[in-house]
Amino acid sequence: MIKAEIAINAPPRIVREILLDFPNLATWHDKSFFTDIKVISPADKTTGLDLKVGDTVRVGFVGASFKGVIAENDPHLFSWIASLPFIFTGQHYFHFTPDATDANKTLFVQTETFTGLLDFTSAFFGAKTVANWKRVNEELKVAAESSWAKQQGQA
Repeated sequence: MIKAEIAINAPPRIVREILLDFPNLATWHDKSFFTDIKVISPADKTTGLDLKVGDTVRVGFVGASFKGVIAENDPHLFSWIASLPFIFTGQHYFHFTPDATDANKTLFVQTETFTGLLDFTSAFFGAKTVANWKRVNEELKVAAESSWAKQQGQA
């Protein structure tokens, strides 16, 4: 398993809304990791906010993309699974956890678990992936804190 986390001074709802607003990804992320995320099915959805288990997304990276199947989607967790059956499966998790002392703060955590014959390769690309996630997390933090400040009349 690989993991990257960050504390964000905005409620989980705000962090989740920004992350799962796929059409507006480029407004806060520089595309250095995710180039785009698009809902494949159902066709009438564009964001991840209302996706159900079994719905699908296409996740683009620099030079590659994969189809992810939604595994979980609730106010505190969004997850997809991507797989080459028996060869390699990764389940990516986005956790939106309210701070224990302040509901207007979020511990945002990305994790990924790997299984399959090529599971050992995660050790080779894990450090680079975590570095990329940390960059995404920092950009998400800036966007969420700015949005929250505006909603609070502080910006």
